[in-house]
Formats: sequence, C-alpha cells, structure tokens
Amino acid sequence: MSADWDHDDLARLLGLEHAFCALALISASNFAYLAETTPSAAVKQFREAIEGSVYDTGQASKETKAAMKRHLKRMFDHIAGMAKHADLGPVGSKWVSGLTKESGTNLLQRFQGRNPHA
Repeated sequence: MSADWDHDDLARLLGLEHAFCALALISASNFAYLAETTPSAAVKQFREAIEGSVYDTGQASKETKAAMKRHLKRMFDHIAGMAKHADLGPVGSKWVSGLTKESGTNLLQRFQGRNPHA
C-alpha cells in the first residue's frame, strides 16, 4: 500500500476529520438531551459503537486496522474533551438541541420503537 499523498489529499482528510468531530459533538448533544444524560456520556456511547466497528473492516491488513484504531482513539479523545465543555452548559437547552422537551421525548420514543401517540 502506498502512502504517496499530496497536500490536497491530506487537506481533504483533515477537513473530513474536523467535520466528523463537529457532527459527533452535535449528535451527542442532541442525543444527551433526548436521553436526559450528559454530552460526555453520549460521546462515550458513540465511541464504543464506532471503535467497535474497526474489527469489522473486512480484508484490511492488521497494520491498517491498528492505524484506524489509533486514529479513532485520538479523534474520540478530542471529542470527549470538547464534550466536557458542553457538560458545563445547560443540558437539554433548546438552543443546543433545537427541540422542545415534548418533541424530544416523542422522537426518543420513536427511536426506541414505541409510538408516543398510542
């Protein structure tokens, strides 16, 4: 496998990583609001699910899997640090999630397979 990448390739990868971190933190904050937990707890749950997927990478070499595992650890360590700052803010504030308590509860129930209007 060749690692002959140019600056544009690296810039795209760093851009994707930055976008992933931002989306993961936003998703964790929304999930934390719906589950009535903290962003840090939500990030921990996301981390376990995504890091667990490294073992299901098909025909990737051991070196590639090890590199993926190291990289995901660094990324989630960074996201976990950002989530600790989010924990200091109001958990479930409408500004963070964009949801009201009632609509958030209904969405969470639908996600869990229950009909909130039954």
